[in-house]
Amino acid sequence: MDATTRGPAAAGRRRARSLAGGLAAALALLGGCTGEGPAPEPTTPNGPTSSDPSSVDPPEPGWNLVDWVELPGGLWVIASDDEGRAAFSPGGATQIGGDFYADLVAYDVPAGEQLWALENVRAEVMNASAESAGEVVVAVLHEDAGDLLVGTDWQTGEPRWQVPVAELGICPEFVISPLTNAEVVALRASAPACAEDPGPSVLTLDPLTGQVRAARLDLPGAAWVSEAGSEFWAVATDDDAGLTAARFDPVTGERETVSLPWSQESVSGVRADAAPWYWIWPFDAETAVIVVSTGDGRARILMDWDSGTVSEFTGAPECFGDRQSLNDPAGRTCLADAGIDGTGGVSSFSYDGERYWELPAGAHAGFSVDGDSRMAVFDRPMEVSGWLVSSGDDLLSLMARTQERPVWVVGAGEGSGAVGYGYLAGVDTLVALVESGPDTTTILSVDASTGAEIDRRVEEPMWFTSTDTAVVATNTERTLVRMARLEQR
Repeated sequence: MDATTRGPAAAGRRRARSLAGGLAAALALLGGCTGEGPAPEPTTPNGPTSSDPSSVDPPEPGWNLVDWVELPGGLWVIASDDEGRAAFSPGGATQIGGDFYADLVAYDVPAGEQLWALENVRAEVMNASAESAGEVVVAVLHEDAGDLLVGTDWQTGEPRWQVPVAELGICPEFVISPLTNAEVVALRASAPACAEDPGPSVLTLDPLTGQVRAARLDLPGAAWVSEAGSEFWAVATDDDAGLTAARFDPVTGERETVSLPWSQESVSGVRADAAPWYWIWPFDAETAVIVVSTGDGRARILMDWDSGTVSEFTGAPECFGDRQSLNDPAGRTCLADAGIDGTGGVSSFSYDGERYWELPAGAHAGFSVDGDSRMAVFDRPMEVSGWLVSSGDDLLSLMARTQERPVWVVGAGEGSGAVGYGYLAGVDTLVALVESGPDTTTILSVDASTGAEIDRRVEEPMWFTSTDTAVVATNTERTLVRMARLEQR
């Protein structure tokens, strides 16, 4: 199985094969205006009309680590919830018009039962794209009359609501942001794909009704938008005026903008005339790094959110665009890759430019898996946190970020290899997949606080994907899933 195989172009249609109760025969298309004007009223075939919380306090929940479950081969996890349900893409995207679409299949993982499946879900990196938003899975589904943004019920596979993409008033090439959750559906429209679109850079919807919320981020010119913790940070360019930096909370709608005219000497240093690409990253909670990249190289400035002051960037370029890196703004450190293929060694840097330590060629830190970036910062309290690596004679080590010493080691003396990992925060458990031999994959479940090995599996080579509540290893023969599940006590 090639998880990134492109299927033949074909006219597509969406179908949900629900094992719980069957999907309605067809989705009713919405009427109403397109583009600007009143927000569309989504249809709500099923489900509540409000996302207001219940007035009755629920029992205290508790997290459990679910044992490994085996599912059919070739499944890549796309989204999951906290009740043991996960949605997978089997790959094999099909091109329809200018976009790619793939199937999405949902399982009750602990039970090993398929719940439903959708066809022709809009794809990214050749797999279906979707995000979990409480009781629904949000995705763009193809219809001949026009794509729909749909909130699909996690349990039944039936649509709770649907809104024609053409009536949302946002660039149709938007991305459903990972900041989508039980409180908000967040859509991000970023340059370069949406550079010429006049719509909002971020649009938010109610996850239970599909209603467009008032909270949105509108910026002048072409905007580059990224996720920074629980906020969106963005930088927009206007050819005549300058830059506009913004940060936006999609739940509360709170926003802050700073105008940076080209006339400021420091700002003019990141002005580009041809084919620029901008980024904005946290340097710390109150400081942003703004980066412009062109064919001639990169330039960077620092910006203070409170004062709007711009200053020269004097930090570590390795953390901000020069290399693949994992960044920890809270600790002002990054783990930077010395080589494109992940085998040239890795280094831990202070944002201020100090190199704390360097591991030699052959050290692996999981910057990407099968060419697709999967890793995130192993985000834990600093006294028991660090950078995860597989290096030298040891299968897996948690290295202190500011000192060249391991916090803990698993598989000492067993050799190292390419690594991918997922962190199940609810149960404070790390699950790592290490290529421990040419035909062998070792899967480790580890207590993240102590490094104590919970269990391990030795398997044939497998691919790796993860979410906040699910870690998945798959090959053509089978898929192994381990989840953290929230249960009522």
